[in-house]
Amino acid sequence: MARGARGRRWTALDPWHGGGALLPRNCRAVHLKDPFPVPEPEPVAGCDVCAALARQRAAAHALGDKATVIDSNIEMRSHSHPKREGQ
Repeated sequence: MARGARGRRWTALDPWHGGGALLPRNCRAVHLKDPFPVPEPEPVAGCDVCAALARQRAAAHALGDKATVIDSNIEMRSHSHPKREGQ
């Protein structure tokens, strides 16, 4: 443990969390909201994949599983829909 200016105690982080940087002991991580949130995609009518992903996303929302919600949104945005006649 090292001492910084004004006699503050500093602790080294382990290699998994920043590779040995020194931070004040009373320093805490700050989690900020995304300033430009992307709206969740809407399922395309008649698409079975979109419907299944929307159900999966709703269940994940209910459980508070943000990782699955994000994965469902990404997959819903990125899967292709067959082009309909006249488009």
